[in-house]
Amino acid sequence: MESTDTSPVKLHYFDIHGKADPIRLFLYHKNIEFEDHIVKGWKNFKFSGEYPFQQLPVLDIDGKRLAHCRAIFEYVSRKFDMVVDNPQDAYSVEYYSEGLNDLFSKFYGEYLLEKDETKRGEIEKGLLEDTFPLYFKQWESHFTTTKRDETGYLAGKLTFADFKMVCYLETWLMEESRKERFLPVLEQSAPSLHSYLLAKISGEFGHYFKSLARRPKRFR
Repeated sequence: MESTDTSPVKLHYFDIHGKADPIRLFLYHKNIEFEDHIVKGWKNFKFSGEYPFQQLPVLDIDGKRLAHCRAIFEYVSRKFDMVVDNPQDAYSVEYYSEGLNDLFSKFYGEYLLEKDETKRGEIEKGLLEDTFPLYFKQWESHFTTTKRDETGYLAGKLTFADFKMVCYLETWLMEESRKERFLPVLEQSAPSLHSYLLAKISGEFGHYFKSLARRPKRFR
């Protein structure tokens, strides 16, 4: 149930897409006015004491300061009626979300942060040949066997799993310097999921992805 609280909404994160991008997409999609506060300076942030646990993203909403992505997702899901009402779909939301968390750690923590070009090339090869196909094929099977591919949503209705899946895959697979190498892996491993991603980017979420100037620079 949406509240009538008029407290300013403010999203705090670094100048990258990262974990805040699904929250940012959600706010745009719901036409919620908010301040997109870019936190600069790792040392200043880490020791400022301003943020819970010295971690980001943080979302200020309804006069509260929310921390931890999963907790933020849960709060806004209940506030804006994005909670599914059966065990299978609830499982699907967590199934995709946990898998995306796994890949997030591998992509950002291992691939993008590797400065040695040779090692980075080896990690990329592993992502394209092993890790991505493994996850994409499993997701494709789940998406089609639950027949949620027929609804256009991962869990039968719009949930945070959709915001997270679309934002993460768009950043990982469709960044211009990677697109020709990375996106075909999704198309080959998970054709239904590939169609879902492109449909969301060009359709329901198109207003966001056509306004990339509103988003922070990519984390290369």
